[in-house]
Amino acid sequence: MQTIEIKGSAQFPRVAWSRDGKTLVIISGGWDRSSCQVFRHNGNLYQEIANPFGNTSVAAACFSEDDKWLGTESPEGAVQLWDPVTFTSTAAPAQVSGSFGLASNVRPRCLAFGPGKDEMMTVLFDGSVSILDLRSGSMRSGCARDKQVMCFAFSPQQAKRRLAAAVLRGSIVISNPETLDQPIAEPICFQGAFCSARFSSDGTKLLTVSGPFGDALDAVRVWDVSLQEPLPTSVTTPLDSTLVPTWLGELGQVVSAQWRNLDDEDVPASLDALAKKYSAKEVDGPYAAIWKRFFSSPNLSLSPPLARGR
Repeated sequence: MQTIEIKGSAQFPRVAWSRDGKTLVIISGGWDRSSCQVFRHNGNLYQEIANPFGNTSVAAACFSEDDKWLGTESPEGAVQLWDPVTFTSTAAPAQVSGSFGLASNVRPRCLAFGPGKDEMMTVLFDGSVSILDLRSGSMRSGCARDKQVMCFAFSPQQAKRRLAAAVLRGSIVISNPETLDQPIAEPICFQGAFCSARFSSDGTKLLTVSGPFGDALDAVRVWDVSLQEPLPTSVTTPLDSTLVPTWLGELGQVVSAQWRNLDDEDVPASLDALAKKYSAKEVDGPYAAIWKRFFSSPNLSLSPPLARGR
């Protein structure tokens, strides 16, 4: 285990980590000022690289999904692309044209490659999102201003279905990268108010680290984001006085990952635990179609739906 000393002070340091794990960028500080540290793994430990960006001020950073480029954004919104091996500035893969052109009263919080080819996205401290075309220099809004986005994550280009994850306070909204304002599934509800998210290399899993404060991220979950087709219209559930089974409430609690009382040992913490708790007879009835949506039998899981917490 290695301890890395972070210079400066920040309630919520922003971290950019290359997919191969060899390069680590830590940006600390708040709205008014920030400091940037870069570490590279030498095979045994991470060693800090002195002054990697020269006189360039860095307020946000991110790696391309192939680790070929390291993108940085200045407090004023200027974007630069760097070779993460030599830390020389380069214009490839696109001629970097224009800037996010931030006003003096706003600052970047998060930077990401995407959603489209030769595009980069910035999330500001006020929760607004802007997308910059690196070739033309044109800029457009990424999300409605009332969304209050904390950060974005995109599944890799080679994923069977490419997805975007907008991290809000208390939830994550899944959408197609082309239509960020149009959710395609129920939101993921994580524990706490702050969260960081990242897709797996095949785009089928989403890792979240969340907690009540930016410096207290104490809940780690892996979500299965393999989307299923909606239930057929022929499948209905009773809308009358039929008693709702206990397992349905527990299923909703597990799938949504809403805070559960840790002293209540009877409430399962995962779908696998829920499947083992109830027999086929207990789940039979008018709500059985919902159970079968998640499990093919009481003790055998189906291909899971969105937001399967582990």
